[in-house]
Amino acid sequence: MLRFEDAKTGALREAFIAGGRVERILFITCTGGLPPREWLTDMFGLDGVTPEDRALLLVGRAPGARIETGPIVCACRAVRQARVEAAIAEGCRTIDAVGEATGAGSSCGSCRPEIARLIGHSAKPEVRHAA
Repeated sequence: MLRFEDAKTGALREAFIAGGRVERILFITCTGGLPPREWLTDMFGLDGVTPEDRALLLVGRAPGARIETGPIVCACRAVRQARVEAAIAEGCRTIDAVGEATGAGSSCGSCRPEIARLIGHSAKPEVRHAA
């Protein structure tokens, strides 16, 4: 069995390998960051798991997957700015809504001013029509 647990983010990844083949996979996350489902299902069809495959399972990323390296907004939940901005673009207009969508701002609260700034920065100007 391969196991990785990150107490800081609440992530848990386990891969059970029997006879050199993937038997079961368990990924749990509090931040919503999961690898592509297709990649995980393809792992079950492999004749043998290579050392590289084992490492990728522990890291939780498909080969060639993009690694987000932008600024972290919420250190408690390891939420990066791009994720917060994506939630805002999808319609989250309050700090609590961003928190529900991403987990950011739902722990200690020190990032809430930055989330508010990002929401304000993305606000579209109201257009008024003269009547």
